[in-house]
Amino acid sequence: MNKQRWEIIFVASAVFLCLGAFFLRTDRMTYSHPDFKEEWDHVFYIEMALGHPANMRLAPFEYRVLNPFLAKSLPFDVLTNFALLSFTALWLTGMVSYFAFKAQGFSVSLAFAGVLFFLSLGWAVRFNLYDFWLSDPLGFLFMVAVVWSVVTRKDILFLFLLAAGVAAKENVVFAAPLYYTLNAKKFADGRLLLRALLLTAPALALLLALRMFVPTVNEEYNFATLLQNIGLKRIQQILRDPRDYLLLYSIGTFGVSLFFLPFFAVRKTLALLVRYSPLIAGAYLSLLFAHNDTRLIVAAFPAVIVMALRGLEFIVERTGAPERFVVALPLTLILLLLFKKEWYAIPSVYEAAAFVLFLAFLMQSGRSAKVDYSIP
Repeated sequence: MNKQRWEIIFVASAVFLCLGAFFLRTDRMTYSHPDFKEEWDHVFYIEMALGHPANMRLAPFEYRVLNPFLAKSLPFDVLTNFALLSFTALWLTGMVSYFAFKAQGFSVSLAFAGVLFFLSLGWAVRFNLYDFWLSDPLGFLFMVAVVWSVVTRKDILFLFLLAAGVAAKENVVFAAPLYYTLNAKKFADGRLLLRALLLTAPALALLLALRMFVPTVNEEYNFATLLQNIGLKRIQQILRDPRDYLLLYSIGTFGVSLFFLPFFAVRKTLALLVRYSPLIAGAYLSLLFAHNDTRLIVAAFPAVIVMALRGLEFIVERTGAPERFVVALPLTLILLLLFKKEWYAIPSVYEAAAFVLFLAFLMQSGRSAKVDYSIP
């Protein structure tokens, strides 16, 4: 068995075990859960999967056709189908993320640490195991698959993955400009831009067609109304209490470690910030047009984790610590998150303590590796 097969088996097994642990340590929104009675997103996705018996056709849910279609097509009951789709999509997201990180030049240890960082994001993983009716996990899968197709220059796959992705969730389109920004060798490259537009066109056409031809009953769903009812109010809230909201939209979503690690390699991460800016900006601009907050922002995780890994790579190089030790930090975060069922984010003081201890551990490991203990 070749090395790549062993990698696939190892990563698949590790991601499955971590997801299994979260599955067992998460109260899921089944029919008996108190939250199931709320008229949240799950009501409309179930309605779509059942064929609209109550004729509740609301945008934007009706445009996210892929996940409810799959839930309708699988041979089990609708609850099992949605739960299976959510778990599988998160599982595959972890696996594809590993190869996307490797394709961007990270070692096996760092790429695997990136996967563990993804699993430690409570708003991406645990929340979607709790509310497993959502289309977010399938959107995450297509998001990282699109990134992988871009960095490996698999253009035809990029075209199909992007088109399928926007049928799962519209925010996958935020990854479309990455074809240009991650591949451009100079600021203005007309030939690359034209190719990017041609490859993106089918996804944009599908996105438009879904909004033109899928019937919905809430005609007031448009950008102007959303901006007025959601965006302006959110801006006012942020201006009234900027500290709390800035913390929520940064550390509150991604955690202390993923927020601070990029600062250890500022030159590299600034370049990555520019290249990944369409995805990051799209995730944050979603706050102006959609309810929720951390659920929207966490979609930028492919960019945030890559920048954090560059910072982690720099720390390892400077300390001289064995690279395999990098998995200790995200693994610790996963264990902390598993501690309480209701946590979607680790309390900052706990994660900060874990982060400082991890840095001290790497420094000591690097120092020990440099000391010559041989007897003269």
